[in-house]
Parts: sequence; structure tokens; C-alpha cells
Amino acid sequence: MPDLCGLHASPRTFDRVALCNYNIDPVRKTAQKTAMRPIGVESAHKIAADVSVLDEARNTARRTPNAIVEDLGMQYMGGLTVQGVRVTTTIPGGAIGNDIELQSVTERWYSNDIHALVKTVTNDPRSGLYTYELTNIVRAAPDPALFQIPAGYTVTTIDNRRTEARRLRERLNDYYAGLGH
Repeated sequence: MPDLCGLHASPRTFDRVALCNYNIDPVRKTAQKTAMRPIGVESAHKIAADVSVLDEARNTARRTPNAIVEDLGMQYMGGLTVQGVRVTTTIPGGAIGNDIELQSVTERWYSNDIHALVKTVTNDPRSGLYTYELTNIVRAAPDPALFQIPAGYTVTTIDNRRTEARRLRERLNDYYAGLGH
């Protein structure tokens, strides 16, 4: 499906077992494999350590002026026990060109059982209401075929993000050259 630059959306697969990512290009029938960056591995270990969503919110609030953190306790959501936290950030009038005080409120509900956010609701007058929610949660191991590159695809390994960025720039340059720019 083409986007505005003549490029197309590419599905991504994140394989936490093999610690790699695949950018899949269904139009060209190619896949680019990149190793997860060390920070990605550290994040995976952090998730596995069950960092409390409340502790994480409090740490963020320490660095964010005018943020208030509320513990929403435990609830049962989608068949899972989840811990909730609400962070309310107040932006004083005049701070960002606003005439009046603005409040951004985010609720996050995290499950230690599946190591994932189950629901997030953000209400911010600058961007509106945003809701993310996991549904139809299946606790069984996923089918390994979900992480396999389809037959007939060419897989290339990308050494680093600079190489990938260079290839994207080259594709954009080719696109613009075709327009006569």
C-alpha cells in the first residue's frame, strides 16, 4: 500500500527469542533482518523483572514538573489481574503559549502475568482522547509460524540502523529523481 512518498507500509515482526526484528516488504517480497539493539535486550530484561508500573510512573514524575501520580490499585481486566496508575500533568497557563492551565491525564494498566500493558487511556487537550486496549488475550505460546518469513521472500541482514537509513535515503532520492526534482 503506497504512502505519500511512493513508499509502502512494511509489517514488522519482533522475535524476542532470536532477539531480532524483521521489516517485511510484501510488494518486493523481501525481508530485512536486524539484531535487537542492546537497549532492546535491556528493556526485555527490565520487563521480565516486573518493574512496578507505579514505581515507573513515580520515577517519570520526578523528572516531570507538575506531575501527580495516583495508585489505582489492582483490577481484573481481560482475564488478568492488572495494576493501575494515573498520572496527571498540569501545564501552567502561558508555559507553551496556552492561555489557560492544561491537564493531561494518563491511566496505565499493566499485567505482571503477561509482562504487558493491557490498557492505556490518555486524555490531553492538545491531542484529544487516546485509548489502547489488548483484547482477546490468549495465554498459550504463539504459533512459531507467525515469526517465519514467508516462502519465496529474500532475507537480507542489516548491520545497523545507519545502513538502513542510508538505503531509505537512496530510495527517496530515486523517487524524487523520478519526479524530475
